[in-house]
Amino acid sequence: MEAQRIIITGGATRIGAAIAEKLSGPNKQIVVQYNKSKSKAENLKNLPDGYYEQLTAGKQLDWIKCYAQADYTFVKEGKSVWHEFEPQSMIAELEPDPKYPVNVGLDFGLTPAAVFCQKVKDGRWHILHELVTFDIGLNRFVSMLKSEMEMYFPGYKFNVWGDPAGNQRDQIYETTAFQHLNANGILARPTITNEFKTRREAGAIPMTRLINGKPGLLVNKSCKQLIKALNGGYHFQRVMKGSGTEVYKDSPVKNNHSHIGDAFGYALLGGGEHTAMVRRGGQFRAQTNAKVLDFDVFT
Repeated sequence: MEAQRIIITGGATRIGAAIAEKLSGPNKQIVVQYNKSKSKAENLKNLPDGYYEQLTAGKQLDWIKCYAQADYTFVKEGKSVWHEFEPQSMIAELEPDPKYPVNVGLDFGLTPAAVFCQKVKDGRWHILHELVTFDIGLNRFVSMLKSEMEMYFPGYKFNVWGDPAGNQRDQIYETTAFQHLNANGILARPTITNEFKTRREAGAIPMTRLINGKPGLLVNKSCKQLIKALNGGYHFQRVMKGSGTEVYKDSPVKNNHSHIGDAFGYALLGGGEHTAMVRRGGQFRAQTNAKVLDFDVFT
């Protein structure tokens, strides 16, 4: 029997390989063709043989796109928190589906942020909308959050999750961030933990999942700040490089990208992506290592 030849074009490395593995089988020949731009390069006749091969050897895709292909891109610093994220295959134009509830992840602090997403048919996550703020207190943030919910998701059911540190009672107002949200008509609950590795894995697992030939997580192209965070804006700082070995800090850098990144982690964690990590003998092992808030929630 003649082999069936399947050609996959334009795929990012890991996704292309994952699709190939999914489609492989008896009498099937899989060919993965990755994007290349060398043929369009100028001044090739004046360059030594192997110039581009040496230039791009060992470099990450974002570096290659910027410095070898002259494309506008976000160049990562350090090691990305979610190195599984591949913009070429995970950014799409998405619309909310009224058949499914909207999960909202919240990160508190002086730079609060929110991520809105849905788990749709076949278990794929659609990251639909973001709310990014700078230097505001919880009162203003709650007002903005309600407006975003009513404007972009009218009539939808919401599941709102946040950093368990929001359960710490404010010493002046004698209330918590969650109590303040609930008092303003937003039923919000803390996630099972705010431990960083668990939150990171909750976001990474669906990125590595392949559903019907597509990634298990897609991000709406309008979520520009979250895309920057996932694409390396939220990262581990490199502290040493030498002898072919790079060493990074254990905790990610706190910057303008970290808040929306944390909100993303809480949204996926609250949405159930923690179950594979904390299920023990059919029971959930609740972790309560919430850190105390280091800000006045009503500032």
